Amino acid sequence: MDVLLKGFGRLDLKALNEYYEGFMMLNGEVIQMDLNFENKTIDASKISSVEKIFDTIATFDEKNRMCISQNCNSKTENNIGKQIRNYIEKTAITPTNSDEVFLGVDENIAGKLQLKRIGFFLNDSDLEMSFDYAIGHDLKGCFVVVHTDKDGSLFEIEL
Repeated sequence: MDVLLKGFGRLDLKALNEYYEGFMMLNGEVIQMDLNFENKTIDASKISSVEKIFDTIATFDEKNRMCISQNCNSKTENNIGKQIRNYIEKTAITPTNSDEVFLGVDENIAGKLQLKRIGFFLNDSDLEMSFDYAIGHDLKGCFVVVHTDKDGSLFEIEL
């Protein structure tokens, strides 16, 4: 059975590849997407749940940014803001002026992150997603990654 999945094209649900790559637009930016399958076949209802999520990605993004802000504002020893600064110190990166401004105040981090990639991971029982946010302009290879389920419930925020 073939289905046409927005952003990915035609998928044969009875002979799936392990990995598909696609793209979508969000707030005028191109976002890379990947679709990952655990099995060679999947029920059509799982694919329709991915398609429903496409229409609400902006809501997921907003919720993720709120979670990142809350994490940055937490008094925990290892919040995301501290992890970013530690990354810069350990890798001897010299931020540009715009990145220095970006890194100055933890409360502003979530608003300045750039969503670059969304990963969809489907298995028999569930759908999980990861959202990769780029940090600044010259801090290449450094991402804040938010892991959620299909309802947007947070699993983890990591650098």
